[in-house]
Amino acid sequence: MSTSLFNTRSIGLRSWLLRIGLIWLIGGITFLRPVAGSSELLVDPTVDHRDVARLASNPATDRNQLLDDYFLEIRDLPFNYGNVGSVLEAIAYIELTRIYPPPRYQVLANTEYRDANGRTVGELDILVYDLSAGHVDSVYEVKLTASPSRAGKHARQQLLRFQKYIKDDLIYDFMGSYPQARLEAADFKKSTKYLLIGGSETLDYDWAIQLDIRRDEGDVLQERIRDYQKD
Repeated sequence: MSTSLFNTRSIGLRSWLLRIGLIWLIGGITFLRPVAGSSELLVDPTVDHRDVARLASNPATDRNQLLDDYFLEIRDLPFNYGNVGSVLEAIAYIELTRIYPPPRYQVLANTEYRDANGRTVGELDILVYDLSAGHVDSVYEVKLTASPSRAGKHARQQLLRFQKYIKDDLIYDFMGSYPQARLEAADFKKSTKYLLIGGSETLDYDWAIQLDIRRDEGDVLQERIRDYQKD
């Protein structure tokens, strides 16, 4: 009986080690994809994003505390806070990293695309790269606005313009991503989704994600961050 038990345990151990080896190998293959860097926030991928992200559909009751939390999270991120829209872009970067956590996904912000002459012809506010699939899952245009209808129209035009550049093979390269990454036009597939992110004012509009911050609160947060960066 002891020999049988030993053999069973040995088989079980070999099976366990084989599984570990396969997991390691698959993980290694996954991260051979040429996207450098990694998001800093590690979030349990089993958590439903509706319980993770701070959405306008479930607004915080203590608005001052919410702005304090946002301030601490985004004040040192490399966004251009001279533009109030960058406040929402930075918040969206944080929230999308919660919705799409590593190691499967990598969230990238402020990715410029250039034509064959080296001219920057546009910028993607935020994109989500699916490392397991090896392509861009979704591209987000971010607008912090009190006029969702007009801003939404403009945002969709920007996304359509980029899709036309991809379709017509007019993009030479990408640059400027945070975290630093290496992207190619081939990373954008037919299945890639093009979506909008807004603040609280867009709650009743057909935007993919509405985050819990109003335009006037964005102005307050922008001023606070700029004061902090002066010190």
